[in-house]
Amino acid sequence: MKNIIVLLLTLSLSNVFAQLDSKDSAYVTNFIALLVKNDTHALASKTRYPLERPYPLSSIKDSAEFVLRFNELFDQNNVRAIVASNPKEDWSHFGWRGISLQSEQIWLDEDGWFKGGCYFTEKATKKAKKILLHDRQSVHPSLREFENPVLLWSSESYTIRIDQTKKGYRYASWSKGKKLSDKPDLILFGTHDYSGSGGYRDFNFISGIYKYNVGDSAVGPNVGDLTVYKNDVEILSQSCYEIELK
Repeated sequence: MKNIIVLLLTLSLSNVFAQLDSKDSAYVTNFIALLVKNDTHALASKTRYPLERPYPLSSIKDSAEFVLRFNELFDQNNVRAIVASNPKEDWSHFGWRGISLQSEQIWLDEDGWFKGGCYFTEKATKKAKKILLHDRQSVHPSLREFENPVLLWSSESYTIRIDQTKKGYRYASWSKGKKLSDKPDLILFGTHDYSGSGGYRDFNFISGIYKYNVGDSAVGPNVGDLTVYKNDVEILSQSCYEIELK
């Protein structure tokens, strides 16, 4: 999930992009050629895994799953736009973040491998709506009012959920072993910001002398971290991992 946020943010950083050099143009040309051929297996072999998808869609874990879910990534509309694009004019290099076709939010890494994007095909949109409908119906009634789900993570001791609501960002947590349909142990409302050059998300929630910080992880296999402070002194820090909605 964290990579998806980085991709969204970098689209607005027009002061750090550069036109493609000959090497990058060749990467884009090769990528376009594979789309023209509809060579899903070749595209799968030139993709970085896990391939993160916009929440609530699950990441694509390997090339076999890429082929099965190809229609969630590409359809006639974005393939037409990609194929018609000019590598020199329509694509930009954003440093370590990679190469982007901004209009369609398609990304390649610095070695020309496909690394995802935020485009939703019709199939992906229908799948996401179905997942969210089931999620809203299955979560505890106290949490069913929200505008957008943000994350669902698991740490060593807790299950953590953050939603965007009309009141702001809402944090809910359960002790390990409890279900999402159970009443949360804690519900708080707080703030959201971005940190670091990568634009990682940072959420803060206050409860009296306690502060709960949930943030994306820049490195490591974990997607983020939960840190709890008491009177500004850290009393807990746990790595978090994404829970897949079905």
